Amino acid sequence: MTPALEVAHLSKTFAARRGPFGLLGRRVVRAVEDVSFTVEASRTLALVGESGCGKTTIGRMVVRLAIPNAGSITVEGEDFTRLSGEALRRKRQRVQMVFQDPFACLNARMTAEAIVAEPLVNFGLGDAATRRRRVRQLFDQVGLPQTFLDRLPHHMSGGQRQRLGIARALAAKPAVIVADEAVAALDVSIRSQILNLLKDLQRETGVAYLFISHDLSVVRYLADEIAVMYLGRIVEKGPVRSVFDTPAHPYTQALIGAIPASHPRERRRRALLDGEVPSAAALPIGCPFRTRCPLATDICSREPPPLVTVRHGHAAACHHIHANEMTTGGTTT
Repeated sequence: MTPALEVAHLSKTFAARRGPFGLLGRRVVRAVEDVSFTVEASRTLALVGESGCGKTTIGRMVVRLAIPNAGSITVEGEDFTRLSGEALRRKRQRVQMVFQDPFACLNARMTAEAIVAEPLVNFGLGDAATRRRRVRQLFDQVGLPQTFLDRLPHHMSGGQRQRLGIARALAAKPAVIVADEAVAALDVSIRSQILNLLKDLQRETGVAYLFISHDLSVVRYLADEIAVMYLGRIVEKGPVRSVFDTPAHPYTQALIGAIPASHPRERRRRALLDGEVPSAAALPIGCPFRTRCPLATDICSREPPPLVTVRHGHAAACHHIHANEMTTGGTTT
């Protein structure tokens, strides 16, 4: 079956000015480097990593808010990167986005009904009566009362605004939704409601999620697969359970070890990192993680490690991958 979303060898660079007023010329910032992944219908792939690792840039490229320098983005078997004009506008109907800030992404002067109906109007889907019925159906789906149809965004809570943003993303019946830190700004109790809502909607509609997050606890609950990013590259990817239970890359081990314990007696095996994240404008030669890796050797400074299979469906990019496999997902008391 054709995947809902397929990303192949995606790369993105930015030109940044150097020195005061840009007097020292420009330098190239490598935000994303040779990233590939696939998301099937009714499945969720989570992109995780520290701030600045490139995960949001990938999300923006998938919805064509940013243009890749190389690689391809295929939506339902059609190369999204090669489309332009009316063909691009029509294909955008199949790829929608839920943003991190549910207030900043909503028009403060539009009612909730008009906000959700806007994609239907934009893509010419149905007449006025059909659109009204669709909006009311979406309000029911995301758990918003019909009495909110005439409300403005500032008359709604953060959780209600995020539900409104999800309803707008679903309006045109997309195949793929990119959720960029969609629950990061919400209270813990509201966060769990939105996560359960996303899972329920996926079961009902078959939509595929590209879920971007720094919160591994959220990822473990929601995602089917996970891709761990470091300095624009995927360093490990695979099924969520396999990656959490037996992380193969030292960076993934450090991220999982840093998850707060859920019980005072719970102790995790931690792999602490030293040093700072290098600049994306001056990446280390060889493995980009070698400047912080406790296992780094000469080969790490000469050759970037390829993604190699650890076990079925689980791959990692590390020269010392087999020597480094350990279980960090479990706990001891």
